Amino acid sequence: YHCGPVAGNRGGSHLTMLSAGGLEFGVINLVGNFGTVFMDQSYWQSAIAAKPSASHKGYMLGGLVWFTIPFALATSLGLAATALGAKLTPGEAGSGLVPPASAIIMLGQGG
Repeated sequence: YHCGPVAGNRGGSHLTMLSAGGLEFGVINLVGNFGTVFMDQSYWQSAIAAKPSASHKGYMLGGLVWFTIPFALATSLGLAATALGAKLTPGEAGSGLVPPASAIIMLGQGG
């Protein structure tokens, strides 16, 4: 691997669903998002005002999109950075600079 094995991931792999950091992020995200939904008045207002059939479809579609878009972007741009040999320090990668680095390598400075 260009950046070396990933500490906390099964076998140091970049392509694993068994990640200690990923599990920690998932738990924190789950708790935080439940708090947002239950405490934010706008969620309650839209749920009460909508028809039950429309709200069910809307919440299911919203949940799928909420998961799919960040997952697809993070996976594709992270793998692109590894495949294209992006020269990032661990600090830069940890600060979220992998997607812009991938875009600059693929599209140039004007991209």
